[in-house]
Amino acid sequence: MNLQNISIPTDAISALENGNKVEAVRIIRDEAWITLKQATTAVDAFLDANPDIKARFLDRQSRAWTGFVYFVALMAVAAIIANLLQ
Repeated sequence: MNLQNISIPTDAISALENGNKVEAVRIIRDEAWITLKQATTAVDAFLDANPDIKARFLDRQSRAWTGFVYFVALMAVAAIIANLLQ
């Protein structure tokens, strides 16, 4: 199957713009009836061909990781304080 002929659904594009590559791959697999590897390759090709969407995707992913790191740091500080108060 020629992956360049795979249509990327609007829902998959929205998922990518929200930083969710896994969801985009799932949507493409469900609609195009292709393998996981083919869908992942199609998403990567789409992102490479659309630098504006790729930039938004990477920005959202970066924000998500930053939020996660802050959350883990906050939990570590809370655990240290709780340990000191015992």
